[in-house]
Amino acid sequence: MSEEMIYFIGDLHGGEANEMPFLNSTKFPEQKQMTRNDVLIQTGDFGMYWSYPDTKYFKREEHYLNWIAKRNYTFLFVDGNHENFNIINALPTKQLFGGLVHFDRRKCGCIYHLIRGEVYTINNKKCLAIGGATSNDKEHRTLDISYWEQETLNYKEQDKILQAIEDNPDIDMIISHTFPSFIIDEMLGNSIKKTCLVSIFLDEVYKLLKPKLWIGGHLHVNKDIQYENTRFICNYKNNPVKIA
Repeated sequence: MSEEMIYFIGDLHGGEANEMPFLNSTKFPEQKQMTRNDVLIQTGDFGMYWSYPDTKYFKREEHYLNWIAKRNYTFLFVDGNHENFNIINALPTKQLFGGLVHFDRRKCGCIYHLIRGEVYTINNKKCLAIGGATSNDKEHRTLDISYWEQETLNYKEQDKILQAIEDNPDIDMIISHTFPSFIIDEMLGNSIKKTCLVSIFLDEVYKLLKPKLWIGGHLHVNKDIQYENTRFICNYKNNPVKIA
């Protein structure tokens, strides 16, 4: 039996700016050999759960969701800061990979949201999910229409994450949207993104855990940095990256 595979891809933003083609068989030919035992992880700003049925882009999003659900791999995502959390958090939940997920069951398959602070065993890797980030353009957005307060971690979620680390010191990988602020410095140089409240909290997470691998998006760059014993990978507008 062949080894199960894990790939990841960064921000998709609801398929805007032709970002969805990165998942087609031309850009991602490896999927032809994948099965539902293999996974593709999307690291936030998925943006497909954004519109309500009576709004302009709902049918387009439904088309993309159905297209993703029928892929021959299993699709997982963490939330970013550009998500409609009212829709995501209303999805039903179930146990998967040893942790709690939101799931969207469709005729052609299922899409799974990895919940903040949950620990999963995905293809023999123990993974901690940490969604969210602080939007740096809130002044141009409208609360509960184009941004939601749930984009950042609340104190309950932070406590849950810290408890998960205490209970699981053998975590192999963190799946997040943003990164610790010191790694943002490495990836971007001086940037407003490093003042994100989530990234500042992730500095503490790194000190406690120092996992072998940390994957994310948010920064709109493609970077692969080794820092001490942790490999940090950011993927943006790039083909899915194989990590196992």
